[in-house]
Amino acid sequence: MGRDDDDLIDGAVKVISGKTNNDINNFMEIFGKKQKKCEPDETEVKELYESFNDIYQLIAGVFDIQMMIKHISEPLYQDYSYQGRAIGFIVRSGRILLGLFTQLILMIILGIMMVIWLLLPLVIIVKIIYIIFTLS
Repeated sequence: MGRDDDDLIDGAVKVISGKTNNDINNFMEIFGKKQKKCEPDETEVKELYESFNDIYQLIAGVFDIQMMIKHISEPLYQDYSYQGRAIGFIVRSGRILLGLFTQLILMIILGIMMVIWLLLPLVIIVKIIYIIFTLS
């Protein structure tokens, strides 16, 4: 056990043994420092956003939809025959569709997570009200 744990135990022993009001205030200060907040820290939310932004940027970089649209009519590997142009169009169209589909799936997942995050406090409040009314 660390020093903070010893201070917490000493404070609890003093409160239980009936020490003065000053000791109780000291215990509450020590105990208040040990409690963690239930709500996420600003840095945690920022890290979550940054990780999803990194995933999005990775997908956007791999498929590079804007560049594929810009060069859709150009052949791959400078093969200017009809077959080269057809293959280039098919490959680039496939990358565009796959990139759009992947980004759509990612946006749906992020949207669902955002809705759950926003509705979570409401669900908790409704459960508390339900428990209060079912107890009586």
